[in-house]
Amino acid sequence: MTTQSENVTVTFLRDIAEETLSNGFVPRDEQLTWSDLTPSLQEQLLEITVNFEGREMALNCLVSADSSVTNSLPIADLLGGKRLTISQIPLSIFKSNY
Repeated sequence: MTTQSENVTVTFLRDIAEETLSNGFVPRDEQLTWSDLTPSLQEQLLEITVNFEGREMALNCLVSADSSVTNSLPIADLLGGKRLTISQIPLSIFKSNY
């Protein structure tokens, strides 16, 4: 079972697990990684719209599920429905006129 630690659901699930599994329940505080997600969930998360350089676009327009960039994505924020902003400064302002 996985849930966010800030959520009251954690306590509820922990209590049920301890009651059901007794000594077999071992709580762990781990950070969820991209490879922990099912391919289906990975694809669903990549459909989420983010703000990229001031424009709204789906993550899958920026990155694919097998890209190493996915290891840098804030998975907890994506799963929690938090609105993401990537690069608030348009990269085009850094282009040289040379």
